[in-house]
Amino acid sequence: MGTTGKVIKFDGPGRYMPLYKKTLITSIFVSFLTTQTLSQYSFEQWEQDSKTNKALLPRYGHLAKTQEEIQSDSDYIRQIMALPQFKSRREASNHIISLGFQYYYRPDFKTAMYRFNQAYLLDSTNTDIFWDTALSTWPLVNMN
Repeated sequence: MGTTGKVIKFDGPGRYMPLYKKTLITSIFVSFLTTQTLSQYSFEQWEQDSKTNKALLPRYGHLAKTQEEIQSDSDYIRQIMALPQFKSRREASNHIISLGFQYYYRPDFKTAMYRFNQAYLLDSTNTDIFWDTALSTWPLVNMN
């Protein structure tokens, strides 16, 4: 096949799995693995932790922030936007979302939610965040 990419053999000689099937099978496997490995962090634990840690709530629960939190958010945004690879807050937000997915697939839902919230801080109009925060909490809610 050359050096452009790998072909995955599937279902006998000469047959190959299309990319969309590989992606679908991988997603199903990851979802199964995720729900199987979550026993160490239950929905009840998430709920309890989120009472004292608003960073575990999607979009910080839209709760009022202290002056320290506001200053910390401003510092974070300033530090991220000082990095040369980001030309816009949307671009930085998308990058942080991709980091969130890396944690989601580990599965480390706490850190994934932190990253998705940081992406929200960078660009609250980025609609990808809504899907991502739902995805992070879905396995916890579905376990119970």
